[in-house]
Amino acid sequence: MSTHPNDGGQAFPCYRDMASSLMSGRADRVPVRGMSLRDYFAAHALQGMLARGMSKTVRERADAAYMHADAMLRAREASDAG
Repeated sequence: MSTHPNDGGQAFPCYRDMASSLMSGRADRVPVRGMSLRDYFAAHALQGMLARGMSKTVRERADAAYMHADAMLRAREASDAG
């Protein structure tokens, strides 16, 4: 299994308030882990491929979607650096 250290972080970061103690009534902000930006980009790339009716296998379409997502993350890093 390949690891991708840069997943772009959370696509939609948010927090959930949870009471840490019923006695104190104090609420703590707890981060809620959602989909990564890489997954979000891949989902949209896949959506476009499916809309065009690409005649690849499911695995080939998934691999291609993540290739596009990785390219988008690299482009995003390059634009942030410049």
